[in-house]
Amino acid sequence: MRGAEGAFFLNPHVKDDRRYGMNVIEAAEQVGLSRLVYVSAYQPYANTPVLGAVLRTLLTWMAPRYAGKLDVSRRLMRSTVPHVELMPTNFFQNDETVREEIRSGTLLWPVGRKPVNRVDVRDIAAAAANALTDTTIPSGRYPLVGAEDLTGDDCARIWSAALGREVRHEAEDVAAWCAAAERAGEPRFTIDDYQISFGLMRRFGTPSTKDDVARTRRILGRAPRLYVEYVAYLSQRRPGGLGIAA
Repeated sequence: MRGAEGAFFLNPHVKDDRRYGMNVIEAAEQVGLSRLVYVSAYQPYANTPVLGAVLRTLLTWMAPRYAGKLDVSRRLMRSTVPHVELMPTNFFQNDETVREEIRSGTLLWPVGRKPVNRVDVRDIAAAAANALTDTTIPSGRYPLVGAEDLTGDDCARIWSAALGREVRHEAEDVAAWCAAAERAGEPRFTIDDYQISFGLMRRFGTPSTKDDVARTRRILGRAPRLYVEYVAYLSQRRPGGLGIAA
């Protein structure tokens, strides 16, 4: 980091994610970095330290595999380095893990029937770039949410309209999703993490709040992308496309 003004980092889904994150923060402090941007896991925005601590404690208890990311988050809040923490919801692009199943008429997304917020990873990239380069963006924690909360059935209807044929939502079959993820090359540790996330979504959903949306718009400088726009992009018949359309 010597000679750099800012740095961006995210922890991969690996067992040593806590150590990796702590190493980055310590290095940034040693060189006196001007800005550090970290992508962690989604947490509803808490406007008081006490509420934030309660939410992180609950999330650690319900999803112990995310404890490393949350430990890094707590460490970052104590850091002397000016920093921005980005907390994205479920990615639109997770659909690409099950592209063959979508092509065959089934959206494997075992999150039950409750509303779930989803965000485009291109918005995460834009937010990270803004956080690194725009000095008017205050340090702090920013949820990154999509423009709307969607059920799996909503997502399947959007896919059906884009492809011109029925796509149904499989809301509960975790085993089928795991098998598809393995075929797509996802590592076992990552699949285990996703199963925990799916369980939380089935139980609670992950709806956004007004504060989430406001802070997302603040760091993007615009409204977040819509899921229907992502689906339209992915389903296009075009050279070099991702091949969802038949």
